Amino acid sequence: MPLYVILMNLTDEGLKGIKESPKRVKKAKEMVESVGGEIIELLYTDGPYDLVGIIDFPDEKTGFQTKLGYESQGAGRITTMRAFSTKEAAEMINKLP
Repeated sequence: MPLYVILMNLTDEGLKGIKESPKRVKKAKEMVESVGGEIIELLYTDGPYDLVGIIDFPDEKTGFQTKLGYESQGAGRITTMRAFSTKEAAEMINKLP
């Protein structure tokens, strides 16, 4: 399954309702699990992003669809980066011409 690093910034709406954030995290976890994915880690961060996470999705389309579904609720904007394990990367690197 494709692995993604997510970088999230809360919107103004998300910041105004920050006390609801734990409930939104629970709902996001349920959303990801409902499509066959798994939130491996989700961390609140101090810096240019408010949350950073690692999520495993069944495929790229499901990951993109879930991202849009979460963003449409208005609390956060997400940037995704496809990630590869060191094993996967080594296999690809070993196949370089």
